Formats: sequence, structure tokens, C-alpha cells
Amino acid sequence: MSPGAAKVNRGSGQWSRPVWLLVVAASLLLLAAAALYLGSVRQQRLQAQEAVVEARGQRVQLQRQLDEAGRLAELATRARALLADASANGLVPAHWGERHLNLRQQRLSRQAVDELLRGTARGPDRLFGADSFDLSVTSLDEGLFTLPATDGQLLQLSLRGSQLFRTGGPMP
Repeated sequence: MSPGAAKVNRGSGQWSRPVWLLVVAASLLLLAAAALYLGSVRQQRLQAQEAVVEARGQRVQLQRQLDEAGRLAELATRARALLADASANGLVPAHWGERHLNLRQQRLSRQAVDELLRGTARGPDRLFGADSFDLSVTSLDEGLFTLPATDGQLLQLSLRGSQLFRTGGPMP
């Protein structure tokens, strides 16, 4: 046998040193390849988990948008029904005008307050929508629901809102 040839002792099951080194080197290469593959699989798993989290977030966002779209569609349906009902009752926007009223802490006589409030009462030709309203007496010994001893007592009125009034069209 030549000096560089590998000796294998077939009877005892032991390998010669060069064969053993070759098996160890091949095993190390396989182990390194498996470690690289495992690292690659872990990276892919992390990327897949991130994609799942992102997809779930997008699904939640899309569900919210879908819910909002449903609410908006329902509001649009209700608005169309209200407009049709208003038109059937003669409340066409072209037949109405609007005036804004803004009184802040005005001192007025009871008679002037009475006339002003009667003007804001609802009727077939007018509507009033108050944003704020405050009525008070100007003296501690007065009351809103009792007649004053003298006619000179003033009330303090704050009133803000919009007065709609009919400018044309048939009366309901």
C-alpha cells in the first residue's frame, strides 16, 4: 500500500485519520449550512410575523373605514328622506330666508322682551332656532314670574340664534 493511501481497518470499524478528517469537515460544512438555513428561516419567520401584524392593522383600519362609510351612507339616506319630506311640506330652501339674531345682555323692558320673544315663536311663515338663551332680572328684589311694583324695571336678555322666514312659495 502506498504511504498516502487511507487505511481502513475493516474488521475493527475504525477509520484512518484522513478519512476521519474528511468526515468531520463534511459534517462541519453540513452543520454550517444548516445553521445558515436556520438563520434564513428565522428571518423569514420574523418577516412573515411582521407582515401578519401589518395586515391585521390594515384590516382593522379598513373595517373602521367600512363602518364609517356605512354610517355615511345611512346619513345620506336619512338626509334624502328629510329633504323629500321637507319639500312635500313646503319647506323648499329657495322659499326661505335667514336672519341671525345676537343679543348679549341687553336691558329691555318686559314689554319689549315679550314682543321680541313672540317674534321668535314658530309659525307657518317662520322658524327660530336658538343657540343660546338667557333671561334674568336686574335687581335682587325682583322676580321673573311676578309683576314688578313699578313699570320701569328692566330685564336682561341674551339671545343668539337664526330666524328662518318664508320669502315665497305656497303655505303649508
